[in-house]
Amino acid sequence: MAHDRLYHAGAPTAVDAEMSFEARREADEQFRRCVIGVEEQRTEDLAAAFGLSRERVSLLYRTIAEIMYRAVRLGGTPCTRLPWRWGFGWPQCERTQ
Repeated sequence: MAHDRLYHAGAPTAVDAEMSFEARREADEQFRRCVIGVEEQRTEDLAAAFGLSRERVSLLYRTIAEIMYRAVRLGGTPCTRLPWRWGFGWPQCERTQ
């Protein structure tokens, strides 16, 4: 998944904390837009399969996209030692060593 690859890489080491924060925020925004993009592709099929209106499917997907966005904003904080943190492909942050 593209978001996972972005989180693995994090920001290049040459950027400052503010630039890294912005890169992470943009990665998370792209993730939210990706989920909404899936909704736009699947609305008709899901509405038919589950007997829901297109509006209901859209609302559900957008709610899910918002929850997922907030989860990665909270759970993906760098330097937490969590395996899914921003920049998890790099050695631990200096602050936590």
